[in-house]
Order: sequence, then structure tokens, then C-alpha cells
Amino acid sequence: MVEQQALWERIEAGEIAAAVDVFAPEPPPEDAWFRRHPNVLATPHIAGGTEFCHRRCLTDACKDAIAVLNGETPRFPATKRDALLYEGKLNPVA
Repeated sequence: MVEQQALWERIEAGEIAAAVDVFAPEPPPEDAWFRRHPNVLATPHIAGGTEFCHRRCLTDACKDAIAVLNGETPRFPATKRDALLYEGKLNPVA
């Protein structure tokens, strides 16, 4: 994780190149300068899209569902904030 503005400044100065998967704001504007910059590889949220990640997420979701059915606390409980983010009623940067 990095401070995005500092990253952009170093890229624009020609000091570094970067592959970036998460942006503020999300999604980034279609005309964002970095989408065309030769030193930026902007990925569409695929960094976590590996077989291992999908298997781990499914396994954790199943374990949490079983925990709830057994009256136990899930490891990754959903929160009101999660619901508001999902419904688009909350700024994810806030």
C-alpha cells in the first residue's frame, strides 16, 4: 500500500513505474491521465483474481456460514458499514 498522490508524483517525474490495482476514487475516471501513461499498468481489480484467492475466499465464507449456523461468531462478520458500502450509500474513502 502506498500514498497514491506521492506515487503519482514519482511516476510523473519519471522516477518509477507501477502496476496499480486499487484507486482513489474507485473506479478511476475514464479519462484519468495514468490510464495512458507508459509507466503505469492499471489493472481492473485482478490482483486478487487468482485460484488461490478464490479458494481461500470461498473457504472462509463457508467457515463463517457454518460458524453462524452453530451460533458462533464468524471470523469476518458483515457490518452495517459493509452494507452501506455495498448499497453505494457510503464513500469508501471515508
